[in-house]
Amino acid sequence: MRVSALTLLVVFAGCAALTPRDLDAPVPTLTTAEDLVTYLGRRGVILHPDRLVTSPFIDATGHQYRIDGGGTLQVFEFADPAAAEAGAADYVRATAGGEPVRLFQRGTLVAAHYGGATTAVSALTDALGPAVY
Repeated sequence: MRVSALTLLVVFAGCAALTPRDLDAPVPTLTTAEDLVTYLGRRGVILHPDRLVTSPFIDATGHQYRIDGGGTLQVFEFADPAAAEAGAADYVRATAGGEPVRLFQRGTLVAAHYGGATTAVSALTDALGPAVY
């Protein structure tokens, strides 16, 4: 069984929960999908890598994670913020009428959250701002 560095990062990041004092600290600059996954793990959101995600509707490949407590998270990294913004809009159009999704976008990152897991929604909001769709 081959274990990727990202898998180990998710497991170890989930083990290093933040203290209440850390939660008051400003959110670090998140520029990569790995940064976001690490931040979520430190916030207590335990993610299990699931698969790569590709879509004919957006110009990015992402990673899908199963969230402890229910739900799914897909994280996409775009070449630049304008591409991420356009990709988020395309993603919403492509998934309209399907399973409800909360979409977050900041800089080059787009995160699509499906399902409950209110801890994940709170951490995503802190990291990327309010859901854009």
